[in-house]
Amino acid sequence: MSEHTALQSLFDGTLRNSSGNATCALLVYGAPNTGKTQFAVRAAIAGYKRWPHKITAMAVQNRTLAANIDNIIIRSIGVSEQSRPVGTLASLAFRIISANCKSQNLPSPKLLNGAEQDALLRNVVRAHIEHVIRGDNGDCAVCSLFEEYFGTSTWVNPLTCAGELNASAASAASANSSNISNAFMHQLRDMLARLDELGISDEPGISDNPAISNNFKEQDILNSLDLAQSRAKSGDILQTTVLVKRRRAQWRLVFALRNEYRKMIADVYKSSFRLDASKLLVEGAKAARELGEQNVVNSEIPALLVIDDYQDITLADLSFVETLSSLGTRLVLLANPDESVQSFRGAYPDYAISAALNVLNAAEQTLEYEAPSVSSVSSNSTFEARPNSRPKASSMLDLLASRVSLSLSSQLDSSIATPNRPWKMPAFAGAFPVQSLNQINNIHNSQDSQKYLRINEDGTVNTALYRSQRE
Repeated sequence: MSEHTALQSLFDGTLRNSSGNATCALLVYGAPNTGKTQFAVRAAIAGYKRWPHKITAMAVQNRTLAANIDNIIIRSIGVSEQSRPVGTLASLAFRIISANCKSQNLPSPKLLNGAEQDALLRNVVRAHIEHVIRGDNGDCAVCSLFEEYFGTSTWVNPLTCAGELNASAASAASANSSNISNAFMHQLRDMLARLDELGISDEPGISDNPAISNNFKEQDILNSLDLAQSRAKSGDILQTTVLVKRRRAQWRLVFALRNEYRKMIADVYKSSFRLDASKLLVEGAKAARELGEQNVVNSEIPALLVIDDYQDITLADLSFVETLSSLGTRLVLLANPDESVQSFRGAYPDYAISAALNVLNAAEQTLEYEAPSVSSVSSNSTFEARPNSRPKASSMLDLLASRVSLSLSSQLDSSIATPNRPWKMPAFAGAFPVQSLNQINNIHNSQDSQKYLRINEDGTVNTALYRSQRE
């Protein structure tokens, strides 16, 4: 199916997936340098022309890239009713939240910046340090959790970086909140962000993230840890018992601090709607559902959403995208799991692909890989085990790229052989399995003696060795 046919079928509502079912999502695979971003731009432009008075959104991974693509799209379509055709999923979520607040005559949302978040969290922690100063910590459940977490009754010392002092805990606790351990605060902020990212709710039976199993609730996590601890005890596994007990203390403390943090936000900003950035996508999904229920005309719900680098979306992003899809938004998703660079921030590339196929029921399209002096090679062509029957790499650069691509395994099990996965580079001769350059050059020489050139001397790959002054 050609690009034009696939997009028109998507726009017309006649696109069908591999099972023959109608779908409003198109998942486009592509090996490196197959033009995935260019495909995304063309899809967005086609969407603007198809729905000039509706929202067509294109989401990329950062604002710098968004600004560059903005210019390309605006020059192509000439006039746009949208001030920023291209942005991030977070910016789209913020626009939807703003539209929902406006429809209900509520204050416009504002994001808490990093300094405000840090100040609020430090105030939450300082309140418990002051309990120690006043001697009220005996009646505070959170202070008891701090004691269990640090494993000492003088937990204020390590929390405030006071070290081992001969003075009483009260005198050590008199330090200003700015002396609270930066490492502890950094870990706390990261943990709170991950809780929001996963949609872990403090309300029994409710998950903030519909894409996540209903087991992701505070009490369920604690129950799972209790079960693991009881099994470790029954099996007399001391090391596991201690580890689970430690993790349970960590989870209980972060749940308690998150609850107090949310209460402090509500108290400090009573007359405004302030959002923690980590909850932006979760709140965006809620706002989209509310707008859908209200059937608001000209809302910010897009008719088409194009997502470049779909493999880098997080679980909260995925929940947001699923919500938009359920409201009728057509999706074009450009992906290559091997190119994911956001795993450290919570991206699950292989799961994102699985969700697109099994939850969004997306139709699949594969972009062909084209190399100079080589005819178009489909990146998901059937793998041939015999080296002589496989295509030759046109350059050393292509050969190395193919070796890297084919060496990357997936996080999820798949029945499709690695070289046949649609986002992989073509299995050039000598790439999979890896062959020495002498073997590859001999094959090339015997097949085309007139145009023979040692592949490692073609100038497409340069190396450099850097040494420090000491070396």
